Amino acid sequence: MSSSNKHSLLRWILGMALGVATSGIALAGSIADTYTTGDTLTAAKMTAVKTAVNDNDTRITAIGAGTQTCVAGMTRVGPTCVDTVRQPATKSWSEAVDFCRAANKRLLTPGEYIAAFNQAAVALGMNTNGDLEFVDAMFTDGTIANATTVPVTMVGRLRVGYMGPSSVTSGTITAGDIYAGIDADYDNATYGIFFRCAR
Repeated sequence: MSSSNKHSLLRWILGMALGVATSGIALAGSIADTYTTGDTLTAAKMTAVKTAVNDNDTRITAIGAGTQTCVAGMTRVGPTCVDTVRQPATKSWSEAVDFCRAANKRLLTPGEYIAAFNQAAVALGMNTNGDLEFVDAMFTDGTIANATTVPVTMVGRLRVGYMGPSSVTSGTITAGDIYAGIDADYDNATYGIFFRCAR
């Protein structure tokens, strides 16, 4: 194989490995080598690339099977990795969405919240805290604003969801039962609602 073809092959393999590594949520094994135009393609360099690609393939397969290892600070709940520690109750739902997205994560869906509560409530501190957490759910309050230019069926201020177990028994409220609402303003940070992210 000519030197030019070897370098083209190496660039193609590296491009594929890096493309797969950056497109998924799992991090591929790293390649510490430095490659320069004119370098000789050696077995050691190819082994480094093969190892990184195989490591990435193993991680992606685990994600597909729901058996991936979550990064530090996250707890696996089925196929989902959930933040072990919730964030302080100082942000609006909209700010919580932005916070999770900045970390390449997202808010839990209501179903994921229930799964986390059912399977890992103690590990996640969800079982007795009696505090609410934002979830990725929304509703409209049904108000009509500017109805002359916007179809009424599309109008209504965005209201968002939260869930959490009660820590006390009082009246019709039972300790441990999960309560939920979808009546928080999406841009109001004064409700005192916590949140955690998932991926």
